[in-house]
Amino acid sequence: MMRKSLAIAFICLLSVPAFAQEYDMKKAPVVRNKLNFRAGRHELSPGFGMTLSDSYFRNIIMSVSYDYHAMDWLNFGITGGYALPIKTGLAQNIEDEKTTDTAAYSIPATHLGVVANAHVGFTPLSGKFLLVGAAVVHYDLHLMGGVGTLQVLWNSEAAGDVAADDEFVIAPVFGGGIRFFVDRGISISVDVVDYFGNMYTAAKDDLPGEVTPPDRNWTHNMAAMLTVNFFLPFTIKAEED
Repeated sequence: MMRKSLAIAFICLLSVPAFAQEYDMKKAPVVRNKLNFRAGRHELSPGFGMTLSDSYFRNIIMSVSYDYHAMDWLNFGITGGYALPIKTGLAQNIEDEKTTDTAAYSIPATHLGVVANAHVGFTPLSGKFLLVGAAVVHYDLHLMGGVGTLQVLWNSEAAGDVAADDEFVIAPVFGGGIRFFVDRGISISVDVVDYFGNMYTAAKDDLPGEVTPPDRNWTHNMAAMLTVNFFLPFTIKAEED
């Protein structure tokens, strides 16, 4: 019985090389081919998003980023944008409560204007999967960190009562997200980016017409961003895993 088992195993081992020669690797599933989507490519990314967990003003951000991918896992870039403020429900309720028949109340709080940063990005994970059993979707998970600047603007309706000026502040910036390639030169990214700045956020009004000078606080300005990414050159080369 032992001899028979060894003979069967020996025959199986001899058949492996023949099978490998007959099998055409070019006909292997698509997961056998590796496409280099990032290294040596330029990336231009218009984006749209908004800040999260704001007390008084939601900041709607429009931005444009440029990145150069020195390696498949390493990129350097810059981002510039501008934010438009929208009052939150809390701010609107406070203003309604404090508004009288003779005087309208405007909340003495800040919102963002210009937002910009210079950053370094990392792509620790990338891969692909089959969608609906046929379409191949390439993706990556990426992280970024750098130094940015924020323009901090007071509510224009209450700025005259605030003992502080608009200003630019330096802010560390960090974030991360996921990207899906819809083509070899176009992708869509969903990211969360945080500007952590020592800035004015709101002033306290003690008496009608009097506002206490505000204090700066280290504040997270976290934003969810949706971007469309255009890569150049548009074509890429396939590599074997």
